[in-house]
Amino acid sequence: MAPISLLLIAGAAASTLMLALWVLQRARRDAGIVDIGWAFGLGAAAVFYGVFGGGLPARRLMVACLAGFWGFRLATYLFFRIWWSKEDGRYKTLRDNRGDRADRFFFFFFQFQALLIVLFSVPFLVCSSASGPLSWLDFLGVGIGVLSLCGELTADAQLARFRRQPENKGKTCRVGLWKYSRHPNYFFEWIHWFAYVPMSITAACGWASLGGPMLMLLCLFWLTGIPYTERQALKSRGEDYRNYQRTTSVFVPWFVKH
Repeated sequence: MAPISLLLIAGAAASTLMLALWVLQRARRDAGIVDIGWAFGLGAAAVFYGVFGGGLPARRLMVACLAGFWGFRLATYLFFRIWWSKEDGRYKTLRDNRGDRADRFFFFFFQFQALLIVLFSVPFLVCSSASGPLSWLDFLGVGIGVLSLCGELTADAQLARFRRQPENKGKTCRVGLWKYSRHPNYFFEWIHWFAYVPMSITAACGWASLGGPMLMLLCLFWLTGIPYTERQALKSRGEDYRNYQRTTSVFVPWFVKH
């Protein structure tokens, strides 16, 4: 199947998924499910491209397994974190600020997330369209992907363990990777997108795979990631988080400042 056809089908499926989730958020009054849908949509797109892409079957299998596991793992993690909790502060603020127009705003917001699924899935499609023989670059990409997944899993597990302890309520996590970065989960999330760059070398539009890490960096620093998370942390943890900001790298894990 032609790459453009695959992209259009993925776009239609993502839009339909987000429409269904928008209807669900109207009933639940919780727009946080959009994050679950975004991760699930990307994992599904990777598997879809892996099955129907026109590239080397072994490389398509690599992409489907690597990106599929990443997306479904993240969607599962977000589901258990979001489904039984109150609406995330970011979305609650957006809902409160828009009042009666909130549902209309979230309709377009959810559809924008469908567009992001399509844009972020381009590296998966490029890899799945590459027909050149396997090389060390493909295994380098898999290695980067596995390393990033291990980093994300570790960061998520350390934060979850910290939050489960009642004495840590209202405190900032400074254990493990969180001692060296205020957002190690975001950092390894970003690193993950570099996995598909070396795997796309033999593709006709291999350069397009660079859009993954560039777009993720844009989202993390200017759209939906770090600024909102930090603002919410300052609201809930105040001076404790300000001290954390003074001593700890915002993104790349680095030595603690004294």
